[in-house]
Amino acid sequence: MFELSAFTIMDNHFHFLIRTVVGGEDISRIMQFIKSQYARKYNKIMNRTGPYWNERFSDKIIEYAEDPLSAFNNVLQYLAENPVRSGYVKDPRDYKYSSYKCYIDENYKSPVKITLHPYFINLGSNFKERAQVIQDFEEAYRKAILLKVV
Repeated sequence: MFELSAFTIMDNHFHFLIRTVVGGEDISRIMQFIKSQYARKYNKIMNRTGPYWNERFSDKIIEYAEDPLSAFNNVLQYLAENPVRSGYVKDPRDYKYSSYKCYIDENYKSPVKITLHPYFINLGSNFKERAQVIQDFEEAYRKAILLKVV
């Protein structure tokens, strides 16, 4: 058992923001399950056998960061901007294999269950306020990336 708070699926890798729950599996078991299920389905579709994923996953615990709220915002923006950096879309809102819209559009219906992260919930008293904070952070994140490029 775990909560999926955000995701971005690319053609050769994926990013998940996962929250483990008390009494649930640890992150290693969760990732083993996700990767094995994906490989099983992919192999069936492609009529092949064997492992699909070669690399081990990496994980970071944002609650242990010096500034957990900023760490959460950075992770959320990194996931959202991944398809932009890869040239798939110009705006992260246009990428359909991402949960970013769950955090900026109250009416968006995700194809998979997303549990909005508690750090997001604490950004304001309603969804509109929270989404505005995320979009303000998105603008600052993009400006920071541009400064690094220039």
